[in-house]
This record gives sequence, C-alpha cells and structure tokens, in this order.
Amino acid sequence: MSNDDELEQLRQQSTSGGGNRIDADAARKDSAVDDLVDALERIDNGDSSATLSFWGKDEAAAVDVLMADEDRRTAMLEAFAEELGAEVDADDASQSDLLKLAIRYAIADVDPELLDDLREARRERAMAKADEGL
Repeated sequence: MSNDDELEQLRQQSTSGGGNRIDADAARKDSAVDDLVDALERIDNGDSSATLSFWGKDEAAAVDVLMADEDRRTAMLEAFAEELGAEVDADDASQSDLLKLAIRYAIADVDPELLDDLREARRERAMAKADEGL
C-alpha cells in the first residue's frame, strides 16, 4: 500500500457522519470561542452580570476557615497559582481572588480546553475593543 493509499484510508477512518472529525473539532472549538466572546461582550455591555453567587453552607464554612487561617490560605493560593501559571500575591489576595482561582483550577482539572478557549476569546475581545477605539 502506498503512502497516498494509507493517507486516504486514515482520512476515511477519521470521517464520520459525512464530515471530517478534525474539521468538526475545529468548528466546535471556533464555536466555543465565539460563544465566549459573545458572553464577554454581554458582560462588557452590562447585559449580563460579571458577578457569580451561589448558596452553599459547607462551601461558605470552608472559605471562611481558609480566609481566617493565613497559612492554609497562602498554601492554597500558591498551589492554585502554580497549577494555573498565575501570579498571585497571597498576602493581598481577597476572598474573591481565592474563589476565582478555585473555579479556574476546577475547570482546568475537568475541561482544560475551556480555559484555552477563554484565553483565545479574551484575546479576540481585546483586539475587537482596540479596533472599536480606532
């Protein structure tokens, strides 16, 4: 079997439902980035809230203890920052900073592509905002 035949066979194996899986994955990624750009625009325009809230007695107790225990809070913030490649001043970090890092860490653990898509969406949104200012 020639290389061309092997490539065609691989191409046929990667095709399902009439579409190429690689193309489908790229389209899905583009769609996710577009959805995130739209969400960032809604937030920037005040059409959607930038504030998150939820009711959780156990979670509130855990955060309360973390915020009161400087050593534990610092260790957790530093662990989140290291895992996420983020810069954090543990001495000045607020409860909001802790929760944002905890959510990002959880997302990165379960669906790291979502954070990659968010980074791309933020870049696209920043470029669009820069173009709006021209």
